Amino acid sequence: MLGNRRVCITCVQDRRVKLYGIPWEERRSLGILTAWFRTTADSWLRPQSFYSRIDPGGLVGEAMLYMILSLAWISLFWLGLGLVASLLVGAAVMLDGGAADGGAIAGVMLAVFAFYGVLIPIGNLIFVLISTLLSHLVLRLLGGGAGGLGASMRTTLYSGGIYMFNGVPCLNYIVWVWWSILHVIGFMTLHDEPPLRPILAVLAPFALCCGCAIGYYIFMLSITSGNF
Repeated sequence: MLGNRRVCITCVQDRRVKLYGIPWEERRSLGILTAWFRTTADSWLRPQSFYSRIDPGGLVGEAMLYMILSLAWISLFWLGLGLVASLLVGAAVMLDGGAADGGAIAGVMLAVFAFYGVLIPIGNLIFVLISTLLSHLVLRLLGGGAGGLGASMRTTLYSGGIYMFNGVPCLNYIVWVWWSILHVIGFMTLHDEPPLRPILAVLAPFALCCGCAIGYYIFMLSITSGNF
């Protein structure tokens, strides 16, 4: 067995069956965009089959490159949105007789949207990397994570394609839920784990964030009420 696949050792030795292989890591023959779309569709719609085809010992850089390209769509979204918004607002101000003001306002708006187009992808990538380290640490403390940190990194980065929607308003919570599900399935498959440990490992970073937020609000309330 390899993940959820039954693999004949004779077929492997005769190279009639590939143990591992996902579209993104065959992009030189498929083309970058085709490989990205196929990888994204597989990871979203057929996650268990997809993760069973990921080599746990493969290069983390391959998965990192995939997620960077996925996050680049956020930048394009915000830049496009900023361009349209700045043109509309600038044109409206100019029609009111403020040509100079319209140009200045349009420029400021475009700069703000561009700033978010850079900040959101970088923030998402940092979050995924930090949460992966925490999740893997928890997995190891629970006695799992036999595939190593590299396998955990490849799991979360390849499931991170869903983060291309994290910069779109109102979709953030849906993105978090589905990414967490993909994250758990990936940990179960690449580390050959039962469900409980991956679930606890994936929830640990979010529990830590919630605990820090609650602690911060309690601290601020104690200051404002004069009880600190």
